[in-house]
Amino acid sequence: MRKLCFMLTTLLLAVPAFAGVTITCADLGGGECQVSYVASDDANIPRAFGLDITLDNAETITGITDANEKYWVYPGTIQIVDGDVTDEGEPVAPGTDPGAKGGIDTNGVTIEMGSLYDPNDPEHQEGPPQAGTLLSFTVSGNCIVTIEGNAARGNVVLEDTSEASTNLPSSCIMSVDCWSGDAASTITWNAVGSPDCWCKSVNPRQCHGDADGAAFGRQNYWVYTNDLTILKNAWQIAAGPTTEPGICADFDRQGFGRQNYRVYTADLTILKKHWQISNKPDPNCQDVVGSQE
Repeated sequence: MRKLCFMLTTLLLAVPAFAGVTITCADLGGGECQVSYVASDDANIPRAFGLDITLDNAETITGITDANEKYWVYPGTIQIVDGDVTDEGEPVAPGTDPGAKGGIDTNGVTIEMGSLYDPNDPEHQEGPPQAGTLLSFTVSGNCIVTIEGNAARGNVVLEDTSEASTNLPSSCIMSVDCWSGDAASTITWNAVGSPDCWCKSVNPRQCHGDADGAAFGRQNYWVYTNDLTILKNAWQIAAGPTTEPGICADFDRQGFGRQNYRVYTADLTILKKHWQISNKPDPNCQDVVGSQE
């Protein structure tokens, strides 16, 4: 059985030390955020992390992945019998531990991670490195990530059981594209200014003539006068427009002719097809280029 060579109570009783740990986060693209650490003293590396990760808006944390094989014990739910680790535990479950953030699918999670390093344990004789990636997580949309220590869980505890000085809170900006199309579609989407209105998650009726993403009146006309106005203002512009709202009237998501008119006759035909129909069109546009009519 795995032996635990430190008492979990030290997470609460640790005293400040001069040794420092720098914790950073980075946007890896595609909504994935990576959390890394660097210890200033290679002889006194982190033993455990108690961290709060929060987003600044209504976006959510959709998943977490351990990225360091040396830190995988969760002190909050670990089970120890006669000094033996019988259950390495799981991340704090929402609502089960005072002071913990909401958890997956909310805008905040509490992370508790520790190591099982023990020079007398053949399975865990090699301790964590002085620097490395701690974990990664995914977010649902654009946001600012803030990482802070969770004092009730000891913040960051070092190998000698003292609490590390840290650079926390630290933060990073997450920029998540709403576009989920394949590589070819993404190239076209980027070329016209990466318009959010083309994304099915933002405006699932855009490909059917809804340029403004809004319904009109009691009859719920999704394709109506505002959409026609946007189309008229963007009509027959060579190699353009490439900014919103004009590019939102490129309903077939294709250029026309040598002049590459992004808004032209095919787009007008789409708008006319769905003009002034109550509760229509259906929200079924996809993140692809080319007409979906």
